[in-house]
Amino acid sequence: MMYFRCDTEKLLPQFLLYSIYGKFISTYIELKTNGSTVGHLRLPQVYSMPVLLPPLAEQHKIVRQLANMEDTIFETSIKINKQITLMQEFRTALIADAVTGKIDVTKDSQ
Repeated sequence: MMYFRCDTEKLLPQFLLYSIYGKFISTYIELKTNGSTVGHLRLPQVYSMPVLLPPLAEQHKIVRQLANMEDTIFETSIKINKQITLMQEFRTALIADAVTGKIDVTKDSQ
């Protein structure tokens, strides 16, 4: 476990977090920890971690955009989970109605 403390005049902590989870740095970490069951980075490898450092205004813009995307994904996920629950309830009710004879599911019922 490591604690990163950013010079906030150069790097936003949230931008660093998004960067670490992004493809660029996660690929670096994957390559440096290759061959181990539990990956570990040594301090020199952490110091050498490639971090893109756009201007602070651009970092703010990127962080806002990614946060908005996260919100949208979260809201969509909630809606999808609600729909899945409703479909499961409908399926259960449909099976119960078929088993109890409330609906006719025989081939000749057309």
